[in-house]
Amino acid sequence: MTTLLQEEDFDGSIFLRKCGVTAQRLEAVNILEGDLEAIVDNFKARQAQFQRTAQSVSDTLLQDAGVHSVRYRVKDPYSLAKKIVRKKELNQERIITLDNYDEEITDLSGVRALHLFKNDWIHIHEFITRNWDLKETPVVYYRKGDSDELLQIYREQACELKEHPYGYRSAHYLVKTSLTKKQAYVEIQVRTIFEEGWSEVDHKIRYPEFSNDPLLTNLLMLLNRSAGAADEMSGFVQDLKRYIENNQREKAEQMRQLQAALNKLQIPETAKHKIEDIAKSLQVFSLQTLPHLPLGHLASLEKSFAGFNPHDLFAPGFIAAMENIPRPTEEIVNLIKQIPSSALMALSSGELKAPVKKVRKPKPSAKK
Repeated sequence: MTTLLQEEDFDGSIFLRKCGVTAQRLEAVNILEGDLEAIVDNFKARQAQFQRTAQSVSDTLLQDAGVHSVRYRVKDPYSLAKKIVRKKELNQERIITLDNYDEEITDLSGVRALHLFKNDWIHIHEFITRNWDLKETPVVYYRKGDSDELLQIYREQACELKEHPYGYRSAHYLVKTSLTKKQAYVEIQVRTIFEEGWSEVDHKIRYPEFSNDPLLTNLLMLLNRSAGAADEMSGFVQDLKRYIENNQREKAEQMRQLQAALNKLQIPETAKHKIEDIAKSLQVFSLQTLPHLPLGHLASLEKSFAGFNPHDLFAPGFIAAMENIPRPTEEIVNLIKQIPSSALMALSSGELKAPVKKVRKPKPSAKK
C-alpha cells in the first residue's frame, strides 16, 4: 500500500510540501529546488495561455457529431513539479529545464472527449487525425477480453495497442497546435461515458493512498466489468434501434406498394380494407425478428461475465425466444439482466400489461 508522506518526511520547505516531494528525492536525481521552483513559477505565469489552447481544441472537437461532450484541464503547477521528479527518477539522463519543460512534459494541457457508443470512436479518430498533426503514434489502452474484431479496428488505424492491467479502455493522442508562433502540445483522451464514469470512481477511490489495496482493487475491477457490459449493452440497443427503424421503413414501403396494387384491383372496398388490416398486423415487431440482428460486436461480454448463470432470472418464454439467435444464449441474457423478470414475461407472452400487485387482506381479529 502506498503510504502518505508524513510531516517529518519534509525538510521544512513550503514549496516542497506543496509539491509532495522531499529534499532527499531532489538530491537523488540531481535537481536543485530553486530550478524546480523557477519552472513552477514560469508555468503559473503561462497557465492562461495553456487554458486558451485547451479550450480551442475542445471547441474544435465539439464540431464532430460523434463527440457527446468534452472536458479540459491545465495541469496543476505543483503536480508538474512532482512529475518532473518522477520522470528524472525513471531516467536520470533525461534533461528537463526551464527552457524545455513544455516540450518534455506533454500533458500540460489535456482534453477528454466522451462519446456514447463504442463504435463512435472511429469517427472521432478520423476527425482528430484530419484536423491536427500528431506528435506520436496514438495509443489505445484496451481491457483483457476485448474482441479480436475490436482490436483489429485499432490496428487498421495504425494505433499502438496496450493492454491495461486495470481494464482501462481509452485512446490517447498527442496533437500539435498553436495559438501563437510557439507550438504547443495537447493530450486528447477519447473514451465512452461509461469508461469515464468508472475511471473517475477508480481514481477517486484508489489514489493516492489505496493504489495497491487488494479489496478495493478487486471491487473496482468488478465495477470495470459492469462499465464494459454497459458499453456492450449500449451498442446492442443502438443496433436494435437501427434494425427497428430499417424494419419500419421496409414495411412502410411494402404497405405503399400493396396500397398501390389494391387501388388497381376491381374488388369491393370491404375486401381491400380486410387485406390492409392483415398486412398491418404483420408489421408488429416481435422477439422472433431478433435472430436477424447484427450481434457480432458483443463477443467480449461472454468473457467479461464468465461464470454467471442468470437463466433463473428470466421467464422461460423469453429464454426460448433468445435461443433462436445464432450467438451463445448466455451472452445475450447477460446483456439484459437488468430488465425485471415481470417485464420479460410480458414480452415473451405478447402482453404489455403491468403486473398486478396482490394485496393481502388482513385477517379478521378473533372475537372475544
